[in-house]
Amino acid sequence: MKSILLTTTAIVAFAGAAFAQESGVAFSADAVMGFNDDNDDDDAVIIGDYDGFYWEFDLNVDATAVLDNGLTAGASFEFDVADEANDQVIESDSFLLSLESETAGLFIGDTTFAAENQWKSAGDMEADGFSEADGENVIRGDFSAAGFDASISYTLTDAGGEVVDAESTGLDEEFDQLSVGVSGTVGMFSVAVAYQEESESLNALAAPVPADPANPTDAELEAIDEFNAAAYNPADENGDFNTSEIFGISAGVAVGGADITIAYASNETL
Repeated sequence: MKSILLTTTAIVAFAGAAFAQESGVAFSADAVMGFNDDNDDDDAVIIGDYDGFYWEFDLNVDATAVLDNGLTAGASFEFDVADEANDQVIESDSFLLSLESETAGLFIGDTTFAAENQWKSAGDMEADGFSEADGENVIRGDFSAAGFDASISYTLTDAGGEVVDAESTGLDEEFDQLSVGVSGTVGMFSVAVAYQEESESLNALAAPVPADPANPTDAELEAIDEFNAAAYNPADENGDFNTSEIFGISAGVAVGGADITIAYASNETL
């Protein structure tokens, strides 16, 4: 046998009806365990980087509450409880805080960018590569009126948790990349407009440069490593973050059973 593979996934939700109604809190858990043995066979299929037994356990908490003024407050957290490293220190892997009404919402944490939320492309376009959130902490506001949905957002930290205003990067702002988007209908047409500004990270101070680049000292290499580890770099851990300034506009209509969309997008940084 070239490989042995055993994986189990369990999703458990527990919150009685009365409990959920009174507190608005729900719990769920994800558990994975398995075993890999490649028998030193380079062609064996292995799950991830694991060789041997592996396991992990995550706990998810979702809470909502209707406030006296009619707004709905929400909080969601995902906790890493245990893994094969036997590290039982519980820490939140991601979070999302929200405050919503029937026509507006405010979101902070692991949520999408405004342009990503509202943009409608016309197939596989070349220049409409708006940033897609993947682990960043984002602040976003949504608003709906007269058949249109609008969003505006900023990035607060990169996917590695480094804040935008880290002094070592030379950034003096507390947020990055304004993103806006509007979508809705006008008569029989659906329209969308989206824009994101150039990322502040492009204007950050450069990493320290050795006095002799061909022969850097150990101290100089250590200083460079420390700089890179602490620097806000939105594209470092998220390949879908685009640092460019991008604008796009699109319109669509359904005619004779066919959906037709035309769009224009421009990458202003290239």
